[in-house]
Amino acid sequence: MLNKAAVLALLAVGMLARPAIAQVTKPEVAGIRNLARLETTVACAGAITPEAVPEIKKMGFASIVNLREASEPGANVEAEGAAAKAAGLKYFHVPFNGAMPS
Repeated sequence: MLNKAAVLALLAVGMLARPAIAQVTKPEVAGIRNLARLETTVACAGAITPEAVPEIKKMGFASIVNLREASEPGANVEAEGAAAKAAGLKYFHVPFNGAMPS
């Protein structure tokens, strides 16, 4: 069994080995609701507009994952996909229904 000193040493090493906690930033970008940038290349947001896609590319992102259903009010999945393609971004549409997840 480990003694107290060994346990404390393991905890200290574990805490030092943790990656730095990412700073979340919330820039205001026209056409993007609730943008939260978690890392240099990772962010999450609410709905976007096709017009916002070029700005997403300028921010350094390589892909867009769209979870909206095409039937949602205001969703324009086809136009967002076309805008992503035109901007040179990968686009993944994975519709998710929060009321009926499967």
